[in-house]
Amino acid sequence: MNIILAGPPLTGKTTLGKQVACKFGWPFIDTDRLVEKCYKNEKNIQASCREIFKKEGESQFRVYEHQAILSLQGYTHSVISLGGGALEKLDNVRILKKTGQIIYIKTSLALLEKRLLDHSLPSYLENEEKPLEAFQKLVRRRSPFYELYADQIIETGSLSPSQIVAIIYESYHGQ
Repeated sequence: MNIILAGPPLTGKTTLGKQVACKFGWPFIDTDRLVEKCYKNEKNIQASCREIFKKEGESQFRVYEHQAILSLQGYTHSVISLGGGALEKLDNVRILKKTGQIIYIKTSLALLEKRLLDHSLPSYLENEEKPLEAFQKLVRRRSPFYELYADQIIETGSLSPSQIVAIIYESYHGQ
């Protein structure tokens, strides 16, 4: 069984994932890094997810993301951080449900917006005339997928990362 962290961009899935992995003594796997590896294997070019998305477009990026998710089938006792759009594809969901427990890291839209404004724009928002509105629309579109497919939902609210890690740890060991 794996622990799979899902949620929109900027929820802290990678940060939390590394901390959860450390707590469990398990490896941490970021599907963004797997996407980059799939791209390198196919194109023989090293590129970041941002570069892949810009160069290849969203449709092809999702193909690499699906390949990355397929590669997770052999993993066990790992903490996996998903890309924000991974649960929009039913084939991905089927694989992930067999692979582990999906935990939706639910963060308020207001906090996500603040984090967005504090960072450089993700590649999928760079060409948007109104990036904040596009981000809001994206989060609203994806949220039902996170809600529907999550085995557990953790509303971050005012919780610290260490409190969230403790909740995940307790819920996993309480099964």
